[in-house]
Amino acid sequence: MGSWSHGAGPLALLNDADSVPTPNIETVPDALHPGGFQVIGGSRIPLIMFGGHVPQHVDPEWHSHATIPKTIIDLLGLPPLGVPRVDTAPSLAQHVDPALSRPVPPAPGSTITQPPPPSPTPPPSAPQPWAGPLGVLLPVLVTLDGSALPAPTDGTVRPAPPKPPKGSVS
Repeated sequence: MGSWSHGAGPLALLNDADSVPTPNIETVPDALHPGGFQVIGGSRIPLIMFGGHVPQHVDPEWHSHATIPKTIIDLLGLPPLGVPRVDTAPSLAQHVDPALSRPVPPAPGSTITQPPPPSPTPPPSAPQPWAGPLGVLLPVLVTLDGSALPAPTDGTVRPAPPKPPKGSVS
């Protein structure tokens, strides 16, 4: 599923998309699930890091979208953002090696010959179990102005999906 190199610079593929079940990290309650139902789920989403200081690597571990700003904060040496979800997220800064140097990418419009895929194909790596808490209620959401917005608690999940109105096009 991942690419190992592109032109003159390598790619690092992180969180390779696959069918590994997402851990039940955050929940919200509703009428059918007073204890909460999983609000984050689905297949993992691939994230590609590339550049002259990124080695070829596939990282199978769990990360959230909050990992992206957390990594930027860490790489630039910025103070915490003040958003708990970002400030406590794992960082990918350890995948950047300032001592590593790669050739400059080819100029726009250059012909790029893709290298053959690795042979033998590397086996997929399963992630370690989620190290954080599971099944906790979705935390307070922080808005752009820094104010707090309570997490939803009134979602409606039905045991069967509603039927479309008669005469509608499906």
